Amino acid sequence: MKGKVILELISLALLSSVKTNAQRPAISTNESNYAYADSLMQTIYKANAPGAVLMIAKDGHPVFEKAYGLANVELQVPNRIDYEFEIGSNTKQFTAVSILQLVQQGKLGLRDDIRKYLPDYNSHGRHITIENLLTHTSGIPDYFGKDYFNKNFKDDVPRDSIVEWFSRDPLLFEPGKDWSYSNSGYFLLGKIIEKVSGIPYEDYVQKNILNPLHMNHTYFGTHNKIIHGLATGYDPAGNGQYKDAAYLNWSWIYTAGELISNTADLLKWDNALYKGKIVDPALLQKAWQNHELKNGAKSQYGYGWFINNTNGVSIAWHGGIIPGFLSATFHLPDQHLYIALLTNNGKIDPMAIGMIIALQAAGHPAVRPEIIKTDPRSLSDYTGIYKLHAQFITLVANSNTAEIDNDITQEGNTLFSQISGGSKVALLPIAKDIFISSGTGINALSYTTYHFVRDAHGKVNAIKADEPFNMFMERTQVKIKSKK
Repeated sequence: MKGKVILELISLALLSSVKTNAQRPAISTNESNYAYADSLMQTIYKANAPGAVLMIAKDGHPVFEKAYGLANVELQVPNRIDYEFEIGSNTKQFTAVSILQLVQQGKLGLRDDIRKYLPDYNSHGRHITIENLLTHTSGIPDYFGKDYFNKNFKDDVPRDSIVEWFSRDPLLFEPGKDWSYSNSGYFLLGKIIEKVSGIPYEDYVQKNILNPLHMNHTYFGTHNKIIHGLATGYDPAGNGQYKDAAYLNWSWIYTAGELISNTADLLKWDNALYKGKIVDPALLQKAWQNHELKNGAKSQYGYGWFINNTNGVSIAWHGGIIPGFLSATFHLPDQHLYIALLTNNGKIDPMAIGMIIALQAAGHPAVRPEIIKTDPRSLSDYTGIYKLHAQFITLVANSNTAEIDNDITQEGNTLFSQISGGSKVALLPIAKDIFISSGTGINALSYTTYHFVRDAHGKVNAIKADEPFNMFMERTQVKIKSKK
């Protein structure tokens, strides 16, 4: 999931001050912040490659809008700020709010068992609630990557057949006790919306969200008609090259990620949420709360949004990944900021980029912690093999399918981390038992923090790894083998 952003020159870009072109409205107080964002974007999204559109809005109005790179590489068509992009999992926000609208109307309850609406669904004898689906705490495995998906993703498959397939998969954990990102759960929310409302999901969203908000540049994914203004999506082809996006039949995407939109429409969406136009603000706050698991741990997710606090800034946000397109949106309520970064470049991960831009715009820029000196003899305390949870698998307990090790080694005066199948990354000390990953350019700002945890006897027995600039928040790694 974490895209490869190979940008050795980006550190120079972060120090430069590049003026924006005429596409951007006149601004004043935060000129340096927008120059920073523009410099960053120009360095990442090249003029001759698939690109992106960035919008920064303050108090409901755009203060920075600019397009980068190409909307179509074959025809050398530049991107424009009004072009549309597939937004992938940012669709989950619309699905979650649709559910909240039905809750507000008294047509369903968040604690309702899903079998109340889907009586034939195989819940494996467990009580799975609508809230479990919204928060990815149902234990239902994600159908993406399963054999039935890999064999059929190009085919137009009935949605009931897809539900039947993933309903056979055993639950990863007891509902409510853990967290695992599940497109399957959001697929079921779509079926529940249809059951309760009596109309197709697409018609429900069109009638209750898109039409009232005049979101005239937001569409549902289709291969059956032309969508004017839609950028062409590209995937990486290796050696720095690109290829046309892989074909994925829209029947598989549904409520988990089928929307297409542009930055102007997404701002209408964010403004409507602020103003309570489509759902009660008190109810919406549930979507923007960090959901708590049964053991008291925070899941870093609400209803359709990731929830975290980075550099003292509260952020509700989400990424979107679909062949040829990556996106990231950020809602900063305390500063009334909204950032949307939409791309037709499947190679470059916009999530860390967008987070860094959001923090800069909020006046809390990402700053790399100061490295301290440490006694090399103490580094042996940390060496060993640690078991960790695969991204998107579980938060609390290892899944049987998540056999991933982190090998912590010492070479001279430096500690290194190496995930199974990955390359070594140097760990640099910033406090007692706390290290950060090394890196240059944007990787220097989107570092991972490694907090080594000691038991009652002072022995290191775990790592709490935190990636504050990506969607994978704190994950615990348990030490399974020490090294002499």
